[in-house]
Amino acid sequence: HNYKKALGDYVKIAGRIPLPPAYIFGYWYSRYYRYSAQDFKDIVNDVVANDIPMDVMIIDKDWHINDWTGWSWNKTLFPDPKGLITWMHLRGLKVSLNIHPADGVNSNEDNFSSLCSDMGLDASTTTNVPWKLTDTTFYKAFFKNIIRLRESEGVDFWWLDWQQWLTDKDVAGLGETFWCNHVFYEDMRLNRTDRRPVIFHRWGGLGSHRYQIGFSGDSWANFQTLAFEPYFTSTASNVCYGYWGHDLGGHNQSGDNDPELYLRWLQYGVFSPIFRTHATNATNIERRIWKFPNFPLMREAVRLRYKMFPYIYTAAREAYDTGISICRPLYYDYPEEANAYDYENEYMFGDDIFVSPIVSRSGKDSTTQHSIWLPAGKWWNVCRSKLVNGQVTFTDNYAQNEIPYFFKAGSIIPNYPVRRSVTIRPDTIILKVVPGANGQTSFYEDQGNTEGYKDSVFTITPLQQQRDNNTVTFQIGARIGTFPGMPSERCFRVEFLGQE
Repeated sequence: HNYKKALGDYVKIAGRIPLPPAYIFGYWYSRYYRYSAQDFKDIVNDVVANDIPMDVMIIDKDWHINDWTGWSWNKTLFPDPKGLITWMHLRGLKVSLNIHPADGVNSNEDNFSSLCSDMGLDASTTTNVPWKLTDTTFYKAFFKNIIRLRESEGVDFWWLDWQQWLTDKDVAGLGETFWCNHVFYEDMRLNRTDRRPVIFHRWGGLGSHRYQIGFSGDSWANFQTLAFEPYFTSTASNVCYGYWGHDLGGHNQSGDNDPELYLRWLQYGVFSPIFRTHATNATNIERRIWKFPNFPLMREAVRLRYKMFPYIYTAAREAYDTGISICRPLYYDYPEEANAYDYENEYMFGDDIFVSPIVSRSGKDSTTQHSIWLPAGKWWNVCRSKLVNGQVTFTDNYAQNEIPYFFKAGSIIPNYPVRRSVTIRPDTIILKVVPGANGQTSFYEDQGNTEGYKDSVFTITPLQQQRDNNTVTFQIGARIGTFPGMPSERCFRVEFLGQE
């Protein structure tokens, strides 16, 4: 039952969970839709006009010619692709392209002749170069002539979507999806050394945690699917696959848009590894939050995510060091408690936050009756702003602006002021000091998008509180370590929760 030690031992054998770039933890706008370059600009301008933080823009499959597998820009929709990506970068956004590689490279693709030449093929008689990533010749020629061309235009990382073969056709027992993930991640690590490698991909089996971000496929937009995702996500931590990026809002949808469902999905997204909205190509679906009547509540969810960034990033560092993902089942901490296994939709979000998201529709009074098992100890009930005792099951009614989450007694929760991007380091760090016990933690920082974190290029700021009767002694320790560009000065705003 020492699950945390088991995970620590596992990553020593199976490889550590790499720390994603900082921008990965911001808001991703994603939608499978036939957007044009101007459509994307309009979305970004609307995001700015509505004061919504955002860090990642996904451009889905219609960026390219051909059908599912394509490598060349659709110039009708994107007459100046490099200009568009540069425009995005100037507004602080990272850009990812969706690819479905399985059908290889057709003769009408950019650089097809060069690809054939490097492979010893006659471009005049070759109509398609098959997908064969286990072939070193193909790998080198493909990345040189196809992938490098798009990366030179500014593509920040790739979304590897759809490999229809379970195992490789030429190498017995090799998982096709796994190998695709491995090659793309390692290629970025070896050939784009100016940045931290990351890919967004499908699950390829055990060991896939080494390639970080996965997505859970074409889910349905309903409360039943939303209710399953907390269990699904925290349980995946048992094999260190801790960075699931779900289609927040749901992918497929029957009927009209449901503002309450979308809101609850976003609120769950605040306390999930990746905050990414998405949906399929259907005219009845909307994912632009500013188009919904409850937009102010949706924006508050996005802003809460951004406030939580320093806590989330510190937990991501812990995942690299220990193998313990940010969303983890309650039985990691309470292995002998039956409720820790039975309450499957509750989980710990990092070391100090307990979450029991709302995953059902509200009643006539617009509140949702929700039952919670709160583990042993004392907890700060954030919704009710009070300290409560654990080892109790209770029911409460939650309005649509409320998310049931609790801080562990004695914890210290670092927050940012809301910024346009999680990559913008503020002058002031907010420290929420939780009553009920003594406690300590560390606030982690690094450059955000380099591999230096593996070589001690980072800082730790120790934080500690000591309580004695009515006295609280709070200590901000000296910062330990260095990294290029770290702040030379800093302000801390310390908020003692539950005290006058």
